[in-house]
Amino acid sequence: MLAQILPLLQTTILAFFSEDPVFRLMQGGLLLIGLVDVFLLFWTLRDALMRSQSLLFQMCALVMVFALPFAGFLLYLLIRPSSTLRERSIVQMVEQVLETYQKNMLQSQKKGAHAQKKTASVISSS
Repeated sequence: MLAQILPLLQTTILAFFSEDPVFRLMQGGLLLIGLVDVFLLFWTLRDALMRSQSLLFQMCALVMVFALPFAGFLLYLLIRPSSTLRERSIVQMVEQVLETYQKNMLQSQKKGAHAQKKTASVISSS
């Protein structure tokens, strides 16, 4: 099976590469750089979608990574929002729960203090 596939690979895929080993190495390196750049573009798109709803920010991030392949990606890492939309919504929900809990605790403490005053006034009047 492999013996049948190997000649096919040599005639199709390797035909795009030069016969000279130095040029073949350079072509392979450029291909690797191109694949890494495409990966960085897709990762940036996914990350920008997760961190912002602003279409302008998302497009600027993609253009920056496309125009300046590696430097643009590093710049994107510097300017991106520190948390995702999901993380921010979770923090907001936790803050609302804590605020509600604190209000309930204050109300129960006031009721408890009011009940203690009633008990103290009943005891002192007897």
